[in-house]
Amino acid sequence: MSEVTEADVEALRDFMTARLRGIQQRHPEGSDECRAAAAIFEFFRLDCPELLQKIDRKVDLDGSEPFSTRIEAEQDVRDIIEMWSTLVHLAQPWEGSPGFNSNRWKITGYGTREAEAWMAEHPPSSWL
Repeated sequence: MSEVTEADVEALRDFMTARLRGIQQRHPEGSDECRAAAAIFEFFRLDCPELLQKIDRKVDLDGSEPFSTRIEAEQDVRDIIEMWSTLVHLAQPWEGSPGFNSNRWKITGYGTREAEAWMAEHPPSSWL
């Protein structure tokens, strides 16, 4: 995957929203399952608009020449990679489920060398 697109973010958001709402409907309010689904849903609800804005802004800045704009665009790219990676991590337990697009919903990196090194030492499988 070369770049994360607005369509990728929207499709992943919609996929996860449907799954998380289903969990909330199947479990009683206040249950651990319902609370976990609500927490993940809230993360998508808050992060997706910001990520979409950064993707749109990056597209606008790609052709610009001013030095400060290039720096802003480079920071946006790092932010996009980091935010996208987080969303994909949250969705990975559904890989293999109908509608999960494993060809597009992949981690593209972690934004910084420090984050890359930390993730190499602490793979998601070791988090629980």
